[in-house]
Amino acid sequence: VGLVRLRNRSARFNSAHPRVMSSELFEEYQQEFVQLLASINKMLNAQIPNYTGEQRKQAITKTEKDLDKASELFHEMDTEVQSIPQAHKANFSAKMSKHQADLNKLKRDVKATAAGTYTADRSKLFDGYSGGGGSSSDMQSLMDENNQRLQRTSDRLANAHRIGAESEAIGGNILGELDTQRATIVRVGQRVQSVDANIGKSKNILTSMGRRVASSKIILFSTIVLLIGILGIVIYFKLKH
Repeated sequence: VGLVRLRNRSARFNSAHPRVMSSELFEEYQQEFVQLLASINKMLNAQIPNYTGEQRKQAITKTEKDLDKASELFHEMDTEVQSIPQAHKANFSAKMSKHQADLNKLKRDVKATAAGTYTADRSKLFDGYSGGGGSSSDMQSLMDENNQRLQRTSDRLANAHRIGAESEAIGGNILGELDTQRATIVRVGQRVQSVDANIGKSKNILTSMGRRVASSKIILFSTIVLLIGILGIVIYFKLKH
């Protein structure tokens, strides 16, 4: 499951961040590789020697499967090393050479165990899995280094998650402010429409008043003309008599 998870992660991110992801994935593959080889070493030197019959066969079969997984992990590690820039590859290549020697040593030991010719050495439980003179302190140091890298990766992911959460909160606040401003703009628009309607009504009233004033002026003028006419007739008849 761990190998599948790492492969999926490599497929998603390695193309976008080749330098960072290749190195980090190598370290994660290496940690799982180290743990798996340590488990195989423990099985060969502490458990299988105590088994007999069917239980021994099952343990050997499991050890062979674990060795196949270790070989797959080694292949994945080698693939990641190929993606690392040449300037940083020397250190990883040296590690791969050591891992290759350790893996080949365990392959020979597993084969000998299956053939019944392997002699368990319990002291190897405290010498790590390395057949090249590795020590438990070296193995522990390597595992501690890998754990520290994983912790740094986890811290970076947690920091990215925190930044994402903060960005999401800021975005939510901005959306809330925009929604408030939108509501304000809608209200202003409604008020403008109301003012336009009132202006239209006022215009109609003024037009109506203008018509009434014009009508009043016409009536007044007609009245004056009529009165002048009547006055003229009266004066005419008085002068005639």
